[in-house]
Amino acid sequence: MTNFKSRLPHILAALSVAFSAALPACAVDPEDATATDDQVSEVSSNLAVSSWTGYTQAPQNTWQATQVATLNGVTYGVTAGNCGSWDCWPEEDTTQLRWTQLTSSGWTNATDIPGQQTNSKVSLAAFNGYLYMVHTGGSDSSATWISRFNPATQSWSTNYQVSYPSFAGPPALVVYNNLLYFIGTSTYPYSMWYATMNTGESFSPLTWIPGHDGASRPSAAVLFGKLYFAHRWGQTGDIVYGTFDGSTWTGATHIGGGDGGGVLQGIEPVLASDAGVLHLLHRRLSDNYVWWTYFDGCKWAGAEVTMSSSSLEPSVTQGGPGLILATNPEFDDLFGLTSYYVDASYYTHPFSRFPPTVPLCGIVTKPTY
Repeated sequence: MTNFKSRLPHILAALSVAFSAALPACAVDPEDATATDDQVSEVSSNLAVSSWTGYTQAPQNTWQATQVATLNGVTYGVTAGNCGSWDCWPEEDTTQLRWTQLTSSGWTNATDIPGQQTNSKVSLAAFNGYLYMVHTGGSDSSATWISRFNPATQSWSTNYQVSYPSFAGPPALVVYNNLLYFIGTSTYPYSMWYATMNTGESFSPLTWIPGHDGASRPSAAVLFGKLYFAHRWGQTGDIVYGTFDGSTWTGATHIGGGDGGGVLQGIEPVLASDAGVLHLLHRRLSDNYVWWTYFDGCKWAGAEVTMSSSSLEPSVTQGGPGLILATNPEFDDLFGLTSYYVDASYYTHPFSRFPPTVPLCGIVTKPTY
């Protein structure tokens, strides 16, 4: 394994409209005497568009899509550029990485991350007390760079290039079993792969994920002790997902409830889990609306619903009252100069019972009449 610290010690030393079809309730653990089918049904019947607020807009624009993640109860956003049009100057206006955070008063002013650039949306994850970021290069979309944010010093480490490939953006990041997982895709035939980093910042070799390929970047989250990942299926427009239980990767499975009752379609789905529910948001192939669906540990919702719009791919994180969604509507100034707003919407989970009950799908715990 390659050790991050040993190779660069100086780097890391400082470094309501409800869903149209509610889900059936999952069965509960027979040993949980306090749980009832009615309580568990909150997962499937109380989720509604009204649980999402309107947006909070940042005082600055961006050119690359915003990525958000939550560390120690604080949600951070990373963007690149503040202009992006062909006539912007200097070039860094399209690629310079910048960070901001959400406060009770909204987004803070963006601050440059010194010496770090990207030509696509970054990936973020809170791990081991830090906020880790992987991103492509400013001019090399196949490169993968990593750095970390120290909340105590409010500063970013120098970034370091790792040997994992990037394609259509950097790999997804997710924390699972006390490891930081990288889940990415490669050039044609778009085989997907994973690797890990431990708390000592040592990297594992890359390993291929069987039965999955995707021509766009994936997303991942953890629900009830299992890693879920979603992605575009090959070069099609279909969205599929798979799981990992620490030893076995499942194959690709389509998700129903899409346009006209078909399967979900889009380019870059994003995942986050909150209060026993896995949330998936994405843009469809034919519009800039952000569509929302969810999985309660047993089944996906019967139909997705639309919430807001974004000209770039959205990002979502567990945080605040439940979830925080970052979107980027397009903005054209009086001179025709294009950039994108940085918006945040808040989702408040409606559940009254915590912790959520682990579902035992298909197991009946009391007779029905």
